Amino acid sequence: KEAQLGALQAQINPHFLYNTLDLLYWKASMSGQEEISNHIYSMSKLFRLSLNKGEMWLTLEQEKEFLTHYLNLQKALMSEKLDYCISVEEFLLQTKIPRFLFQPFVENAILHGFKKITAVPKLTIFFQSQKKDLLVFICDNGCGMDQEKANMIFSGINEESADTKENYAICNVLKRMELYFGENFSLTVKSEISKGTKIKLCVRDYLEQSSK
Repeated sequence: KEAQLGALQAQINPHFLYNTLDLLYWKASMSGQEEISNHIYSMSKLFRLSLNKGEMWLTLEQEKEFLTHYLNLQKALMSEKLDYCISVEEFLLQTKIPRFLFQPFVENAILHGFKKITAVPKLTIFFQSQKKDLLVFICDNGCGMDQEKANMIFSGINEESADTKENYAICNVLKRMELYFGENFSLTVKSEISKGTKIKLCVRDYLEQSSK
């Protein structure tokens, strides 16, 4: 009975959350609080996509939507001082991937890459195909780091690199990608102090496999 009650509670809570956020959205909208209503809407969509009705895979179109709402909220927290661009080749929109693979890279850029920079923070994320390969690029104009530190943070297999909050999420997601894609997955990082960081993720032959 306890297990059944727990399962029922797990089903109710998300609906309660969605309904409450929808109510707050409409109240803010009807009161002319457009900025607040937009933030509530982004939060609602973020939760819906995060839970995804229990499904572990998202289309890249959904991934783009998820990252857009996440960055809208981050932009609000940064007093609108954030420029970003997310692009997905139309050919790839319905391609499915495991959820929560790219947000940690984006969050890492915002929390650590944009510290102590005077320029407007800029983040570019784009998904593209190269023959049968899926490529993902995440680029920022942040403070950057020396290449040795970049290699340590983004190694994903060095347990020491997961000792800090800065590295834990990255290490976790890289291990997941290795489990999902094995040797077909690779990551390249180029970073330079005061010049930002460029991350390239590649899953070889993925487009051929995902189309089957």
